[in-house]
Amino acid sequence: VELFAELAQVCYETGDYDRSMQALEQALALDNQRYELHLLQAELFAKMNQPDRQLTSLQAALNLQPEHPDVQLNVALLLRQANDLQGALIYAEQSVLYASESSAASPTQADDLIHHARLTAAELAYLLMRTHKAWAWLHDDLAEPKPPCQHFEHACLRAEMALDAGDAARAG
Repeated sequence: VELFAELAQVCYETGDYDRSMQALEQALALDNQRYELHLLQAELFAKMNQPDRQLTSLQAALNLQPEHPDVQLNVALLLRQANDLQGALIYAEQSVLYASESSAASPTQADDLIHHARLTAAELAYLLMRTHKAWAWLHDDLAEPKPPCQHFEHACLRAEMALDAGDAARAG
């Protein structure tokens, strides 16, 4: 398993995705309980522009180790892309939960992940017409003791939600 996994990683790093996938499939045939092998397979499927297979690999990784907020968020983004907004919202919320629990270990990285996951959850809730839930996610993010987010798409979401609610002051 180790040799196939190492070969898959080397081939991936050199851009030989077909050989990497072959080695990875051999490694997974020998041991499909290795979280990192499923993650590498997901990365390969992303490079090969196969989002459905990428999603399957990420979900296999999460079945083995569900507490990884970055993988939860990636699944949420792929489900959103596939127009499964309800499923995407569930994974985005899980991402916030797991990132919050792990924020003590790596605060800066976790803060960025929590921020992205909260705003993704807010956007998904808004698209699902769950405005109160969307505002709650935005409020949680804005209540953090750091400067407000300046990402254009997040500012647009806040403004769009405020204007829909008839609250021009919040749109500002």
